[in-house]
Amino acid sequence: MGEQGGMGTPSSDNRPEVVGVPAAARLLGVSPQAVRGHLRSGALKASKRRGTFGETWYFRPAVLAAFAAEHYGRTIDEEALDRATASKPQQPTEPASEALLDVYERLIVACEEAARYRALCEVAESTKAEAQAAFAADVARLTQERDAALAELERLRELEAERERARARGFWRRHFTKG
Repeated sequence: MGEQGGMGTPSSDNRPEVVGVPAAARLLGVSPQAVRGHLRSGALKASKRRGTFGETWYFRPAVLAAFAAEHYGRTIDEEALDRATASKPQQPTEPASEALLDVYERLIVACEEAARYRALCEVAESTKAEAQAAFAADVARLTQERDAALAELERLRELEAERERARARGFWRRHFTKG
């Protein structure tokens, strides 16, 4: 049984807690640029840690395995993990605890949810604006139709009144007199 060291150190079986971008690229079978692209798009979750040469992205092997299965349809076996991390160029100077990594992952999920919510709000606002514009166009069209119908009704009333005046004059007077 390997003993767990303090503050997130790996057990004695030399299984790494985190791997860097080059190792993640080897595990996934893609270029480091592709891994960084997945990071930028938010499809791949990682944590930033201070390393020997500044801040560097680090991935948990379980996250990489899930990502490889979901996006590439492949599995990452333990031998590949050992090979990929054998030549790890940078070690974090202060390894994060499991609780800190968990909080960071939850923060990433919360940020993704906030981005989705913001996008939904923007869609809702644009949909609301489109609905208001459609409603205003419908009101304008119906108002125009009403005005045309009222004008036609007034014309028909005038024709009916003229017909009644003509009828009131009598047959002989209508046909044999002027005006």
